[in-house]
Amino acid sequence: MKFLIIGMLVAMIGYITLDLVIIFSWYNPADWVWTAYLVFAILLTGIYVIVDLVLIMKPGVFDHDDYILGAVMLYIDLVRMLLYIIIILGKRK
Repeated sequence: MKFLIIGMLVAMIGYITLDLVIIFSWYNPADWVWTAYLVFAILLTGIYVIVDLVLIMKPGVFDHDDYILGAVMLYIDLVRMLLYIIIILGKRK
């Protein structure tokens, strides 16, 4: 679990760095670059969903009163994945 968390942190830092470079630069990437980036983001978000589900189901991680926190974490990941899918489908010409 320790290596999974470290890997996710490294991927998240790379993901945010790539986001900032794309947002704040004048670089206009080709369509395949955007599609590859969005597919990578969907896969990474899918891993986040799996990790959130494992954390929610593992006894002792969340208290019984923290069910709202677990639901919000899962909801945010699913909404993020839905947005990436909508962007990919919206770019079709």
